[in-house]
Amino acid sequence: MPGRALSVWMLAVGVVLVLSWLLGSVLTPFAVGLLVGFFLDPVCDWLERRGCSRGVAAALVIVTFLLAVVAAIAMLVPFVWEQAAELVASLPKTKADAVAVVEPYLSRLAPYLDDQTLAQVRETLSSSAGAIAQGLASVVRGAITGGVAVADIVSLAVLTPVVGYYMLREWDVIVAWIDDQMPRKSAPMVRRMAATVQGKLAAWLRGQAMLCLVLAVYYAIGLSAAGIRFGLLIGLMTGLVAFVPFVGYFLGLMAAVVSGLFSLNGWGGWAVVIGVFTCGQLLEGYVLTPRLVGRSVGLHEVWVIFAIMAGGHLLGFLGVLVAVPTAAVISVLIRESLAWYRTSAYYAGD
Repeated sequence: MPGRALSVWMLAVGVVLVLSWLLGSVLTPFAVGLLVGFFLDPVCDWLERRGCSRGVAAALVIVTFLLAVVAAIAMLVPFVWEQAAELVASLPKTKADAVAVVEPYLSRLAPYLDDQTLAQVRETLSSSAGAIAQGLASVVRGAITGGVAVADIVSLAVLTPVVGYYMLREWDVIVAWIDDQMPRKSAPMVRRMAATVQGKLAAWLRGQAMLCLVLAVYYAIGLSAAGIRFGLLIGLMTGLVAFVPFVGYFLGLMAAVVSGLFSLNGWGGWAVVIGVFTCGQLLEGYVLTPRLVGRSVGLHEVWVIFAIMAGGHLLGFLGVLVAVPTAAVISVLIRESLAWYRTSAYYAGD
């Protein structure tokens, strides 16, 4: 790649990063709308091939999408809200319950510890349990009442469908305009790279969306049937965070274990919990991921985790949204750069 072209591309990337950092909260509904447009564009193309105009197809797809989202929210929010509020109310009592669970084990250690050491252990346990309960209460209460600003919720609810509709209606026009602005000499290379990125993103985004949905329903039903307190809340969290490899599974497992200490009596419930998470991991690894996501996406799990963490740290929620698309673009750029390097005179030693 010539030095001048590389400089232009680097300058464009720098401008985009600076604007994203400065306007992160403003850009969030537009980023969500863009993802919705990308996600639903094949449905619009399918309707268009069957005689619908692009505008009518975009309106039908957006309205159907909104109705599905509203129906899901109407069914889930009352239950999630009830369990989240109950969790906040029960956290102060959880401190005493945690001490009561550990107290028998401390009593067994009493003959081997002096009174001063045993008192210090009890005090440390009590203060740690109180701090954890208070921290969890703050997190859950913030998520319920102010985790996302009201203005952000309104902007997402109002602007995302509007942006999504215009993205769907004008998608082909936007793609053609961008293609027309590219330098003619670089256009074939950029088209090839864009097609590769689009293939990766389409497979990953649509596959992960279905994967998270299936796992959320599975874990919510399984944990609730096992008798886990807040099973619906923990199950939904486990499934919806499954797009971050391994993180959702381990978070859900730890939350289920902690909740099970205060809600399960006997080994039967624990056996069901272990079975739910074991079958869930097998289902995800050997059935859902190969069928829904596929093995040829080319985004390694560690690369996805790093991208999501880095995006969230730099740009907050907007960074999480654009982390995987950015990771896909960077992975393609690295692969193309390595291919160009291997054909260079420097690599050949000339």
